[in-house]
Amino acid sequence: MTNNEYTIGYLTLKLDDAYLGSLWEGVHTAASAAGVKLVVLAGYCLDSPNFYDAAHNIVYDLVPKIKLDGLIIPGAALGSYCGIEALETYISNISGGLPVVSIAANIRNAVTICSDNKSGVREAINHLIKDHGCKTFAYLAGPPTNPESNERLETLEQTLKEAGLTLNPELLEYGNFYYPDAKDASLRLLDKNIPFDALFAANDDMALSFIDACKERDIEIPGRIRVIGLDNGLSGKCSTPRLSSIDTQVSSQGAEAVEILLSLLNNKKPIDIVVPSTFVKRESCGCALSEFKPDKSPEIQHNRSLSQILHGIAESILNSRAEFFYPKTSKDIFVSFISDFTDVVSRDSLSGSSECVRMFYKFFIDYVNKKTYVQLLQILLPAFQDAIAVKEQDNVLVQKICKSIEDMKLYCTIELERLLSEKFWSLKNISYALQNFNQKIQPSQTFDELSEAVIQELPFLNINDFFIVQFVNHPQKNGLHYTVNGFHQSLLISGGEIHRFTEPFDSIDSLFKKLKNPEWIIMPILCKDEQFGFMGMGFNKNAELISEPIATTIGGVFKNIQIIEEKRIAEKQLLQAVDQLAQLSVIDELTGLYNRRGFLDQAQQLAAAANKSCNDVVVLYADLDNLKKVNDTWGHSAGDEMIKDAALIFKSAFRQADIVGRMGGDEFAIACKTVSPEEMILIEKRLDNVISNFNNKYNKKWELSMSIGAGSMFQTGIVSIPELLEYSDQLLYNKKREKKMKQ
Repeated sequence: MTNNEYTIGYLTLKLDDAYLGSLWEGVHTAASAAGVKLVVLAGYCLDSPNFYDAAHNIVYDLVPKIKLDGLIIPGAALGSYCGIEALETYISNISGGLPVVSIAANIRNAVTICSDNKSGVREAINHLIKDHGCKTFAYLAGPPTNPESNERLETLEQTLKEAGLTLNPELLEYGNFYYPDAKDASLRLLDKNIPFDALFAANDDMALSFIDACKERDIEIPGRIRVIGLDNGLSGKCSTPRLSSIDTQVSSQGAEAVEILLSLLNNKKPIDIVVPSTFVKRESCGCALSEFKPDKSPEIQHNRSLSQILHGIAESILNSRAEFFYPKTSKDIFVSFISDFTDVVSRDSLSGSSECVRMFYKFFIDYVNKKTYVQLLQILLPAFQDAIAVKEQDNVLVQKICKSIEDMKLYCTIELERLLSEKFWSLKNISYALQNFNQKIQPSQTFDELSEAVIQELPFLNINDFFIVQFVNHPQKNGLHYTVNGFHQSLLISGGEIHRFTEPFDSIDSLFKKLKNPEWIIMPILCKDEQFGFMGMGFNKNAELISEPIATTIGGVFKNIQIIEEKRIAEKQLLQAVDQLAQLSVIDELTGLYNRRGFLDQAQQLAAAANKSCNDVVVLYADLDNLKKVNDTWGHSAGDEMIKDAALIFKSAFRQADIVGRMGGDEFAIACKTVSPEEMILIEKRLDNVISNFNNKYNKKWELSMSIGAGSMFQTGIVSIPELLEYSDQLLYNKKREKKMKQ
């Protein structure tokens, strides 16, 4: 297979984190250069004690549902809390035998690339001890389960021991690699009032949090306490004071991970790689040296040619700024450029000056990443200028070249200001677009409304490729894993085409086949710790800035939709309950007929309708014969059965439009709309026939019979249902008395 046929997965934490951002830059740049497809699954640390962080990790359990060819993981970061053994088991379960490259954590069945923490830490600690006289150290650590943090702690303790010093356990605090946690840990350190003159933090974010804590307490850095971090990230280079840090070549590790994985996919057997680390001195430890400033010591410079000096500077840049040189062939181009450049500056000709300037521009414009060449020029130009001036101070050509370099430095300053201005307004525009996106999609009350709002607003964020997938059921957590039982209600936008999936599905391969962008960031859709689904976004230049805010906003909308749906269901259930209560208030529980209240209400409505159509209304009042005897002989359950049989007879004998009710005990009432007096006689005969057929058919222990009194509005002139009911009841009473007299 060729590279562009491979799809590799990259499990990561937050993309805007200093360490993980540099790692992501290396992975992304190398994957793009190699032409492979990249799927980034962005969650948080496994088994994090923060419930919100832990909920993000559901995105990693999507790995088996995506057709990937290999996997890259930042092992140490991913397993900070769960530990290596749990991480090994977890990755083994989700990878399903895929080739795996782990960064900074040795796990089974994976090739590992990591930094040589020991050499850089040892160099930094010895610098503080020997050059600055530091004797009492504090340490801000990552989580206790993180292997890299523990290795850095062990190296610190061993280096101190070799110098006859020890680490006071009271001066060790856990900042968990996370700025807010580290800020709290820093304040705890300072509140102990145990004097210390040096602080080593296991990453730059924690070192910067300590510096900020010191500013709050009016503690001067590096005056009273000298501070060093680790990772040599951009945030430390831009801080005040600039952070002294151990450069672990993080971005290069990410790039190397891609190359190692491609070797595995091409059936090669790469070995584990250990990247060297070096200490970079800056103001926070009390130094103010340029990173690439040549050593001016005469005894060192005396026997070195200008070409050797320039090549030494170039090598430093290659080691410390490797992220600027992708693909790797750019390194060879850079070395070739240095050789050609030194030939030019060595010529004893004034024409070399303009040629030198042209070479600089051509190299950086043609071969270096367009976004960063000005920044690299700002580093390289002063270093070269100092090297040339030290070697050939009185040479007219050198003076001319230095003047040209000054012009180039001025150009770089202006260009950098322009780039910063563009970046500022770009961020402003992103902020406005995100605000507008939030305002437009938040009112959505259904998934369809959300989909339409997203389709309308994504172009303003320069997003051309995007999808949302909703879980069918709420995922269940088992240990570190989440069980995902399928997806539905999906929206996909890719290459200008819009696809909607309404049928449930289990694998998302069919969805991924429609994706046209080769790089995707996938994030969970959450509201606090509640998981609704996930979203994917085709990579663009602002992906790491906007992906999480978009996912958070959509998570809030999903929660709102859920609340609205739950409210709708609750209202429906309430209406049903009200209907049930209303039914209970007018329905007889034993027979299902109307009770007295229900009968009177319905019969009065029947009478009103009959009056409008000039129809008569007949009211029958019935009483079961011998119910007491049945109760006394066979029990009340038999009596209840007799009452229910009577109800069935009434339902059979009368029309659906007639009103039948149980008035209490063994008494029943029926209201019928009639058109002639003859119908009343037919009604009574029909009832007698139904009763006779019932007795013959079921042959029960007792014979069901009843006495009936009936009266009509036309015959009696009574227009009130209660009065007509009373009239019929009186007729019933008379009939029962006659029956008793005959017995």
